Amino acid sequence: MYTRILVPLDGSPAAEAALPHAREIARRFGARVLLLRVVEPLVVPAWPSFAGPDLGVRDQPGDATAAEAYIREQAAACSGEGVAVESRVRRGPSADEILACIGEEAVDLVVMAAHGRGGFFERIAGRTAEAVLARTPVPVLVVPTPRPASTP
Repeated sequence: MYTRILVPLDGSPAAEAALPHAREIARRFGARVLLLRVVEPLVVPAWPSFAGPDLGVRDQPGDATAAEAYIREQAAACSGEGVAVESRVRRGPSADEILACIGEEAVDLVVMAAHGRGGFFERIAGRTAEAVLARTPVPVLVVPTPRPASTP
């Protein structure tokens, strides 16, 4: 049923909550896991009268290098658990790059974590997950972000 599972990661422990679910599904279906880290450019506000078309968007030095190292580390951990895994790093807006990857890499399932911080739906699924859900042609499993244990 599933042959290629995409797991978008942003470098946070919350995003990594999707990994155990993706690994288990991959084992059950003999699927490959594709880990994706999207590096979003830094948007610097600029006065419209001074701004050229690219003035407000800049890559942060070291982001791509750090993303590559992170995704390799996560891929090695998944491979060590007996799951066939590949990894990619892309640049651009997260949801757009996730959706592009789905089409380009023949993904048939997305497993991603929610990062709910905003409005009602965002509290349930997260902004990026919401954007992906609205436009994806494939099923998406949204894993809730682990909540810290409450203290008395």
